[in-house]
Amino acid sequence: MLQYRSIRIRELSQKDREYLYGASRLSLFQKPGELGREYLTEKRGLDVETISDFRLGFVPFAVDHCFSGRIVIPIFDPYSNLIALSVRGVTDDCEPKYWNESYPKGETLFGMHNAMKSIWEKGYAIIVEGQFDVIAMHAFGFSNTVGILGGAFTPMHAYLLKRYTHQIVFMFDGDEAGLKHNERANELMLAFNTGSYFGHKSLSHCFTTLPTDSDPDSFLKDNGAQGMKKLIDETMSKSGLWERN
Repeated sequence: MLQYRSIRIRELSQKDREYLYGASRLSLFQKPGELGREYLTEKRGLDVETISDFRLGFVPFAVDHCFSGRIVIPIFDPYSNLIALSVRGVTDDCEPKYWNESYPKGETLFGMHNAMKSIWEKGYAIIVEGQFDVIAMHAFGFSNTVGILGGAFTPMHAYLLKRYTHQIVFMFDGDEAGLKHNERANELMLAFNTGSYFGHKSLSHCFTTLPTDSDPDSFLKDNGAQGMKKLIDETMSKSGLWERN
């Protein structure tokens, strides 16, 4: 319990954050990082290019630290400045399995620094919930994907995306929580488009429907890039959205 609380409430200084993150990146591709590499490549199905693009790291069990045995996922602002770290245990005995430093979730979209160019080029953005959903989407070629990281979609998220596109495809999980995310996002977008928040040009949007208890990561593993592309194309076509490429 003490370890759990220390992870939940502890905030890292910028110096400690950068040191820990740098060490975790070095460890991942060296011998101590074998377990982390195995988790990312075999269990998550990621290639080295995607792992490098998202600058993932790993803290080995041999290191006496509360992050031991965990993948380190950096969270950047749109300008590639490191603002927080998130960790995910690679074995079942890592408690808690997930942990995030606090940061302004309502103003931050995970993966935005990787996705900006693709969003502009493709003409639309895809919004998902989790970090590994974002990473998996990029790995399968959907590099215009960003994530809300379990929080609610906010007016600041919409305003940030409007700099790069006028179209959004929401792809939340196919469970009850995902349906609630859909409802809240739709209400926000209707208010946003009537000028209740910023009064700018409207953002067109639509919602994909994933199978029950499915998420983008699992859907890709079951249906591949072709199945995902078909789902997105059908959703956009029915909603009147268009795709630039």
